[in-house]
Amino acid sequence: MIKKVMALIDKINKKNPQSKAEGSLSNSLDDQDLILILNMIKESAFKGSDVERIYNLVIKVQNQLKDVQSKS
Repeated sequence: MIKKVMALIDKINKKNPQSKAEGSLSNSLDDQDLILILNMIKESAFKGSDVERIYNLVIKVQNQLKDVQSKS
């Protein structure tokens, strides 16, 4: 699970090539970041013991995506 999260972070960082030296890298996720996360979860396989945690995570990400999209 940790490897998948780290790979996800790497993909997000590659997708948003902002300079860390400039201090322009934001901790907030935009709609494209959130969609990428949801798609990566969709393409992944999880153990039965992780299903409830993944479900709750997906709900949170979907709600954040709705909030971001409604603000733009």
